[in-house]
Amino acid sequence: MIVLIFQGKLKFMEREIGCLKQPLEGHLQACGPGRPRPAITPLIALSFFLFNPYIAVRLRGKSQPYEPKVINHLKSRLKGVLPPRLEQGIRRLLLRRHIGTFPKRIVEHTYLGHPLKISIQDDLAKEWYDNLYASESMREIEFLQRGRLKTGARVFDLGAHQAVVAMILARVVGDSGSVIAVEGTRYNADVAVENCRLNAITNVTVKNAVAAEQAGLKMSFSATLNGSVGDNLLPVEVISVSIDSLADEHGVPDVVFVDVEGYECQVLDGGKKALSAGTDFFVEVHTGAGLERHGSVEKVLAYFPAPKYTLFWSPSETAEFRPLTDRANAPRERFFLIAFAH
Repeated sequence: MIVLIFQGKLKFMEREIGCLKQPLEGHLQACGPGRPRPAITPLIALSFFLFNPYIAVRLRGKSQPYEPKVINHLKSRLKGVLPPRLEQGIRRLLLRRHIGTFPKRIVEHTYLGHPLKISIQDDLAKEWYDNLYASESMREIEFLQRGRLKTGARVFDLGAHQAVVAMILARVVGDSGSVIAVEGTRYNADVAVENCRLNAITNVTVKNAVAAEQAGLKMSFSATLNGSVGDNLLPVEVISVSIDSLADEHGVPDVVFVDVEGYECQVLDGGKKALSAGTDFFVEVHTGAGLERHGSVEKVLAYFPAPKYTLFWSPSETAEFRPLTDRANAPRERFFLIAFAH
């Protein structure tokens, strides 16, 4: 049966995983509260993991707004069906296979006026960086230039992925400035180094580490294409750094970028020196997307008390930033936060 699965008997798999042929709305209704739930067998679980990218593609298009809800629902139901070691082995195999067979290429785009060469080595990098949308996003960089993001600034980019944002920041701060890019996934950190080399950028330092509340901790980190702390997907042990430990090593930052998939509160808790020194912050607040496992919106905002900080927020990568005047009614979905220190 495993051989048949790997040979791509997709019609058979579609019969086993009902959501592939059902309209998305019908599937959501069938899986809704109080409704009977079809049995999840080990074969279905195995099929889901083996064909997860295929399922995601099938769910895009007309039903794209519902895709995360369906996938997350399936994941929650599949948890525990397969033995953990088998599940992890399948995930590692698929990730290695994806990276190993992906048609690698170098693309050139202009991001916020800065032309860059980017090594595209996986689907996520293609989706994030190889499109017109990518060149029009990252408006937080423009907005932060109203504050301390200037020529000569020192910037910490925590959760740097493949250093595309870090390279744009490096162009902004110039040769007299510096960017410390921290990324927990070794593969992404290696691609980040390659991207900097492609663009002859020498003022970015890439560190394969996890940002946390203190340095030197042995953190369980998911080594996926977009990893996070405490996720059981492909867990590996990565040593932590903190904003304060980076400040001791490189100097107190002028600006800190925080994109850590829900671990925002712990990272900010490790940045007392920067918070007291008048550092500007950009934080991707993962409300409804991981933040609740580790903290809350209220706790994130509490790190930036008024009148010491003035807050702005944006609902998306391309939307304009607006003042966050009513902290009690902060957004309840993922949003982008900028905190200007006074």
